[in-house]
Amino acid sequence: MDKSRLISFLDYIEYLVSHVRIIILNGVLVAAVAFAITTLLPKWYEGKVEIMPPRSAGGGIMGIAASIAGSFSLASEGEFKLPFMSTPSDLYSAMVKSRAVIDPIIDKYNLQKYYKKKDIDETRKKFLKYLTARVTGEGIVEVKFLAKRDPVFSAAVANDVVKQLDKVNRELLLQSARSTREFVGKRLAECKERLAEAERSLAAFQKEHKAISIEDQMRIMLELSAGMRAELMEAELERDFLREHYLPDNPRLLQVEERIQAIEKKVKSFEEEGSEFREALVSLPDLWVEYSNLLREVKVQETLYEFLLTQYEQAKIQEQKDTPVIQVLSWATVPEHKVKPKRGIISLVLAVVAVLLTILYLLWRRFIENQRTQNPHLHSRWIQFKNSCIRVFTFRIGER
Repeated sequence: MDKSRLISFLDYIEYLVSHVRIIILNGVLVAAVAFAITTLLPKWYEGKVEIMPPRSAGGGIMGIAASIAGSFSLASEGEFKLPFMSTPSDLYSAMVKSRAVIDPIIDKYNLQKYYKKKDIDETRKKFLKYLTARVTGEGIVEVKFLAKRDPVFSAAVANDVVKQLDKVNRELLLQSARSTREFVGKRLAECKERLAEAERSLAAFQKEHKAISIEDQMRIMLELSAGMRAELMEAELERDFLREHYLPDNPRLLQVEERIQAIEKKVKSFEEEGSEFREALVSLPDLWVEYSNLLREVKVQETLYEFLLTQYEQAKIQEQKDTPVIQVLSWATVPEHKVKPKRGIISLVLAVVAVLLTILYLLWRRFIENQRTQNPHLHSRWIQFKNSCIRVFTFRIGER
C-alpha cells in the first residue's frame, strides 16, 4: 500500500470515528423503534405433541396387513407413495396433513370462519400453514400447531390432530383386519376340507391295507419334507394376499415371490437330490411309498391349518380392538411463552443493519466530499445526478 492510499484510508477511518455517535445513535434508535413495533404485533403460541415411533408389525399375514393399513392415501387425490427408504415415522408425519385428519379438525373448530376464508380448500391451505409435523433424528414425530394470541387454542388443536390421527389409524387397521379375516377365513375353510380329505384318504388306506408303520428315520424325513412344503404353502398364501392389495411390481410382493422360488428349490433339492430321502423312498415297498405320501399330505395340511387358524384368531382379535394405536410421548400443554415475534433478535438484526447502512452512507458522503477537490468533474456530475433525482421525485409527488 503506497503512502497516498494509506492517507486516504486513514482519512476515512478518522471520518467514521468523528461520527461514531451518529452511528451508535442510529443503531440504538432503530433497535428501539423495532422493539416498540414488535411489542404491538400479536403474540404467537405453539402447541407441540411428541409421538413415539410406530412399533414394527409382527410376522405372518397379520404383520403384512398392519403395514398395508398404512399404505393408502387419506387424501382425496388417491394414493400417495412415500420414498422407498421412508420409515413408519415418516408415514405418520405425512398422514398428519391428510384430509382425513385435518378436515374433522376444521369442522370442529369452525376454522373456515376463524380464518375468514371463502371455501374449504383455502381453509385447508391456511390451516396447513400453521400445522407442521417433522421427524427427529431419533424417529420421534413432533406435531406442532401455531396459533395467534391464544395459547390454549394452540395446545387443544395440536392434541386433537394427534387424536384424529390415532382414530384414522384404528379405522385403517380395523378395515385391514376385517379384510384379513375374510381372506384367511376363506383359505382356512379350504384347508380344513383338504385336511379332512387327506385324513380320510389315509384312514381308508390304513383300513384297506391294515396298519402300516415306517421307521423312525423315514418318519423324520417325511416330517422335514412336510415342514418345507407347509412353509412353501404359507409363503404362497402371503403372496396371494399381497396380490389383492399391491401392484405386481411392488417390492414386498417381489420379495415374497423370490422367497417362494428359494423354498421350491430347497424342497426339490431335498426330495429329488437328497440321497438319504431318495434312498429311503426307493427302499420302501410300493404300499409304503403310497402310505408315506398320504401321511406327508396330512402333516402338510395340519401345519398349514394351524398357521391359518392362528392368523384367523389374530385377525378376529384385531378386528375387535378399539384401543389407541399411536403412542404419545408427551401431549401438548398450554404454552407459557410465545414463539414469535422474537423482539430481541429482530431489534438486534435491524440495529446491525442500521449501523452498517449508516457507515456506508458516511463513507459515500466522505468520498463525494473528497472528489470536490480531487476530481471536480466527477463531483459536478454527481451533483447533477442528485438534483435530477430530486426534481423527478418532487414532480412525482406533486402529481399525486
